Amino acid sequence: MRILIAVAVVLLVAAIVGPQEFYAVDETQYVVVTRFGEVRGLQTTPGIRAKAPFIDAVTTLDKRLLRVDVPPSSFPDVEN
Repeated sequence: MRILIAVAVVLLVAAIVGPQEFYAVDETQYVVVTRFGEVRGLQTTPGIRAKAPFIDAVTTLDKRLLRVDVPPSSFPDVEN
């Protein structure tokens, strides 16, 4: 009976902490890892990384250059 309770507790802790421990870096992202507001690392290569759960925060930034070229045109005014 004690073994079943121990296994249940371990599975519960793994279910709560597990998703908080890992993060993925996409090839189109920069990831900044901060601990209590202080920058701890910058990840630029894609892959799966680990962090301290509930302590480290992950911020993702898009590294693609989003550019929109609008052709010049005149706007109608009072005279037109």
